[in-house]
Amino acid sequence: MTPPKPPFLRGFNDFKNMVQTSCQFSVPVDLNPNTGIEDYEFSVLDCTSTDQAQTLIQNPQTGSEFYLDKTLNYGEILVLFFIFLFIVFGSVKVIMDFWIPHRVIRKS
Repeated sequence: MTPPKPPFLRGFNDFKNMVQTSCQFSVPVDLNPNTGIEDYEFSVLDCTSTDQAQTLIQNPQTGSEFYLDKTLNYGEILVLFFIFLFIVFGSVKVIMDFWIPHRVIRKS
């Protein structure tokens, strides 16, 4: 089994197996119903995807929905790493200031 090639080395035939998303506009709304000029805007965008790394989350009470990505990319890992460092060093600083208080020496 050969390892996958990086994206910049893939040939044209390798792209046919990539994620495909198809979207369809629906529910047209006439923006100027009284003027006689047909100016339509679509209010619904229905999309389907072949990506298995995303999960559709739907709220039955409000009808809202969004996709949750099941993978982490390098940017997200980097941001999480800096947040982790900030929390750890911030906690250590607060604990050390509590254990070893800084005394102010006044000279008269």
